[in-house]
Amino acid sequence: MNDGQFLAVCDEAFDQIESLLDTLQAEGANFEYASGTEGVLEIELGNGAHVMINRHVAAREIWVAEPGGGFHFGYGEAGWVDTRSGVDLFNHLRRLLA
Repeated sequence: MNDGQFLAVCDEAFDQIESLLDTLQAEGANFEYASGTEGVLEIELGNGAHVMINRHVAAREIWVAEPGGGFHFGYGEAGWVDTRSGVDLFNHLRRLLA
């Protein structure tokens, strides 16, 4: 996958992440989010903790930094999955923010 292809799948993933965030807020989850610079989402949890989601082009991953640590999600046949645990990015975010 070249840089252009990676950025395209990242853009799609970030659109899906924002849709998920909107859905979770509509369901009553307590957080606020904003798009920072391109490829970065900042989330402030109800308790004041922060979550940062950004794309890392060199590693071809989406990185999630949260109070519990850092997670790297690589793209493959199964979609975006954590490189250590194999957990899906969107399931991870749902559990974290719901």
